[in-house]
Amino acid sequence: MGPTGCGKSKFSIDLASRFFPSSEIINFDKIQIYRGLDITSNKTPPPDWKNVPPPPPHLLGEFHPNESHPEFTAADFHSAAISEMVSRRKTPFLVGESNLFYALLAKKFSPAAAASVFGESKPEPDPSPFCKELRYSCCFIWADVSPSVLNEYMGKRVARCWTPRCWRS
Repeated sequence: MGPTGCGKSKFSIDLASRFFPSSEIINFDKIQIYRGLDITSNKTPPPDWKNVPPPPPHLLGEFHPNESHPEFTAADFHSAAISEMVSRRKTPFLVGESNLFYALLAKKFSPAAAASVFGESKPEPDPSPFCKELRYSCCFIWADVSPSVLNEYMGKRVARCWTPRCWRS
């Protein structure tokens, strides 16, 4: 986890390469899930993924931005990908900045929170919307970058986007 442009994707490539064959990557960025938004989302280009053992990252450029999937939420897709990997005895590396996805997948909802979400009567007051119990055994890594370094990197990223090569279709 971490802010845009802090190196999460490159770090995940290193992790997946080190822990192969027991791991796979799941994209957890709510913009990188779409095709064609590579510049907007700072999606890691395909050549950078060449050292990552197959399969490619799950849910990276999976959907067209104009497609609608009302029957599934992004959390549903992620939960399905995690379950599928775990069933094959793989360790999923979830990479992205969509912290709400992490919270929804890692923590079990308390009965009181579920009641408020699904409109049922609350059994009793609950000071926390989540239980202390985690749904998965997990480790969270937060990439921390100083604002000056991040601003310099993001400035270079924006400058690259204005070069003629970025305007090709």
